[in-house]
Amino acid sequence: MTLSDLASLGSFVSGVAVAITLAFLVTQVRQATRHTRAAIAQNWTTRMVDIQLRQAEPALFEVVQRGRDGNETMTAPEIFRFMSYVRAQFWTAEDNFIQNRNRMLSDEYFKSIRYTYVGLMRGAGMQAAWDIFREYFDPGFAAFMDGVASEASKQGFMSVPEQWTKLVARHKAKQDG
Repeated sequence: MTLSDLASLGSFVSGVAVAITLAFLVTQVRQATRHTRAAIAQNWTTRMVDIQLRQAEPALFEVVQRGRDGNETMTAPEIFRFMSYVRAQFWTAEDNFIQNRNRMLSDEYFKSIRYTYVGLMRGAGMQAAWDIFREYFDPGFAAFMDGVASEASKQGFMSVPEQWTKLVARHKAKQDG
């Protein structure tokens, strides 16, 4: 075997090694991307659970319910507490919007998140809060939330306790009937 043949063989082996290394790197990048996306989705779930648990605490529960429904008898401190809760919701929504726009949160997961926000915006107080805070957000996110608010308005405002009471009565009637 000549020196030229050895150089050609070495070049071939080197090319194969580079191809294998690139395939391995592509696999690693894909796995890292999936892991990052899963972590982002889990972070959203953790934040939403935390917000819901805090909302269930007696100090915030009534304020959130009255604020969401747009109760006009709320005091200034109650409105401030409600608006702090709402701002946290909007920041979480904006973060998820940006993560989806940057392709770090899947469209399927983001679709589910959108449904959640449509439900939240089915309260007159949430819509009023959005009107107040809208100007402080990214224009793309503001347009997204405007669509969410519009869809929620079309579905109609609802009071969660009233809706729950009606649904419980309907399910009990099914059992009795």
